[in-house]
Amino acid sequence: MPKVPDIFIVGAPRCGTTYLASVLGRHPAVYMCPVKEPHYFAFPDISLNEFRPALRKRIEKFELNAYINQNKKEPVHRMYFENKNDYLKLFDDAPSDSQLAEASPSYLWAEGAAARIHAENPDARIIIMIRNPVERALSQYFIERKMGMTKRTAVEDICFDLKFPVRKWGASPLYAELGMYSKQVERYLNTFGKEKVFIGLLEDLEKNQDDFFFNLFQFLKLEPINVSAETEGRNKSEIPRIDWLNDIRHIPAVKSLHKAVLKGSFKKKLKQWFFKKTEITDITEIKKILLPIFEPDIKELEKISGFDLTRWRI
Repeated sequence: MPKVPDIFIVGAPRCGTTYLASVLGRHPAVYMCPVKEPHYFAFPDISLNEFRPALRKRIEKFELNAYINQNKKEPVHRMYFENKNDYLKLFDDAPSDSQLAEASPSYLWAEGAAARIHAENPDARIIIMIRNPVERALSQYFIERKMGMTKRTAVEDICFDLKFPVRKWGASPLYAELGMYSKQVERYLNTFGKEKVFIGLLEDLEKNQDDFFFNLFQFLKLEPINVSAETEGRNKSEIPRIDWLNDIRHIPAVKSLHKAVLKGSFKKKLKQWFFKKTEITDITEIKKILLPIFEPDIKELEKISGFDLTRWRI
């Protein structure tokens, strides 16, 4: 049975982890988990019983046993694996000489994840991606809208979430908590040591991805690969054009039909119509709400990381 991964992209959510996983998945020396986010090491910090009902229903519809017994597992974006044997089976198809990798953004937030990963593989290398926490929260808001989890405006949803009593992964968006990076980053530095932790800023990746990946591949001791074509479709600011249609889209039977019937260019064109690009018009109000919350944490993160994060305060 395969060992646990050698490389963990641990978060934060909406900070480029999916993009990094797609790039690493193309590297000939790396086997990326077919479930991009298995979340195994986040348990028991997360509890599926506390997830919002709509999220829990989607998880319960997933035929886990059938999936892990597939000869060649099809790519799945996220699922929650609590059983170790099931989790390890995700790597059954990995070549014996590959480095194993996975990317679960809950691992940065989950207090015990760093210790649990270290207990299984103390030599694992950890990749942490962070970004301006206000922009991260807004990016997550767009995903909440796409998933049909809210129909509120960004300001309304952020204010609603800040007052929501259950502060747990899956129970609410955690707009503030998931952007409070300092203690989360410090846990990994203390557990693995600085030499095994790569801290990347999404802003640096977007500014010069060649330099970013040169540094990342050096950290991972991997030969660099060409990533110049991997620039499309990251963190788009889009919301559903029609909310009630979006609700229907997430009904399991409709989702299965949509997956089976819609293919190729037609699917792409329909998706382009279904989601419209949008701009946040009340960004000043959002910053007034969130920046005072984030400011002490930004200062602490600067001390821990050595980064100058002045641009996050603008």
